[in-house]
Amino acid sequence: MSMDLEKLGQLAEVLGKIDVDKLVELTKKMDLNKMIDTLNELAESMDSLTRMLRLLRKLDESGALAALEAVAEYTDETFNAMSRKEIMGMMGNMMMLMYLVSQLDTGMLMKLAEKMPQCTKKMQETFEKTEKGMGTFELLGVMKSPEFAGLLKGMQNMLKCMKEEKK
Repeated sequence: MSMDLEKLGQLAEVLGKIDVDKLVELTKKMDLNKMIDTLNELAESMDSLTRMLRLLRKLDESGALAALEAVAEYTDETFNAMSRKEIMGMMGNMMMLMYLVSQLDTGMLMKLAEKMPQCTKKMQETFEKTEKGMGTFELLGVMKSPEFAGLLKGMQNMLKCMKEEKK
């Protein structure tokens, strides 16, 4: 029984915060049957509404509501800024890039991603140690290496493939 009295006291406190003049004005504008139906729906949905109010309070405290209000307030300006030719072109390019990346073999990309830091470090070390240019015979030796041959053949195949796609 004391729990019910405590809850009634809390309810009276909350109802005491309501401006009576506004409540009277509201009842004049609304149909009382609609108001009773609305209060019944509120009572049935109390748990959900309480969770929604908590969520709204957290969004307000985090500043997310202010950001949403700002976006809503400047909708026309935002739309005009986003629909500029440069932005739309960038978005189109990003979509094509995403399509391209999605078509690549994931296993191959993972292997490359794992090796890339080590290979980049080796390349940088070699670059920093190199003090003179390559001679003709040294250059020919590099050209005969399997890595260089693989690079050239890979580029040649890629160019052939691109040329075939044009037809």
